[in-house]
Amino acid sequence: MQLLDLNGFITRHTSTENEYRLQFEEVLQSLPGLDIGDGPWLAGGSIRRLCDGNHEESDYDIFFKDEQQEAIFRQRLVHALSATTVRDNELNTTYAVKIGNRQVTIQCIHVTYFRAAQDVLDWFDFTICQFLTDGKQGYYMCSGAMTEFLNQVINNPNVLNEDIVYVD
Repeated sequence: MQLLDLNGFITRHTSTENEYRLQFEEVLQSLPGLDIGDGPWLAGGSIRRLCDGNHEESDYDIFFKDEQQEAIFRQRLVHALSATTVRDNELNTTYAVKIGNRQVTIQCIHVTYFRAAQDVLDWFDFTICQFLTDGKQGYYMCSGAMTEFLNQVINNPNVLNEDIVYVD
């Protein structure tokens, strides 16, 4: 699995005026302690939405290596961002958090824990969601996610940043 440049990808494939991109970047900067190597990790559809042209609101799914890491993250989320619990069950704990002028949903996934970033990606049942990042060092995606992304571009070329000149 190759670590890719998240900032470069976002810059090339989304407009600086894209509301979802602005929200995503603000959320990433606010989330405490994400780490591409050791977790916790942001993964799933919230990252995919950066490149597929779907700008609907998305929740932000956070995955962990163990209970202790999750507990530390949740404590930081509540204390640093005044997060409030919306739902707590055996699969996840969902928080409402005000970041900037938006209310966002953060889901702490604890149906299982993961040794490494690759394990998180392998766990997803849909390749279209196989994106993972810490927002600082880069992002991972599986080859199936790239196939899904390319199919999106074929079906709707407008999902790419129109301001970028692409050279064959």
